[in-house]
Amino acid sequence: MEKMLLMNDFKKVFKKELSNYEIDGIIKHITDYYKEHKEDFIIVAGSYNRNESLEDVLGLPYISSSSYAMIDATCNVDCRNSDGLRIDHFALTENNILIGVHQDDNENEFYYRVD
Repeated sequence: MEKMLLMNDFKKVFKKELSNYEIDGIIKHITDYYKEHKEDFIIVAGSYNRNESLEDVLGLPYISSSSYAMIDATCNVDCRNSDGLRIDHFALTENNILIGVHQDDNENEFYYRVD
């Protein structure tokens, strides 16, 4: 599984709703990625045990907003990637590409493809 690739130059059209199948698949994919790349998940606030599952660490609830559907990653801890960006949520494009949406301290968004 490759590391997340920064890609801010794509058409940001995310699905408005996700099926249970898609939700389960996204969480499994994120969890599998986490197992291979734990160094990309740096906890800067909140408590956790490194042996906990990713769902226990990040929460990962499904949220459907007026903009698009997402899997939230900010419930239990403040988690940053290796670039220091906060991992905010994950969303699926209409072309079924999984994107990790990260934010800097000014809430500017950066989009990472999760392969």
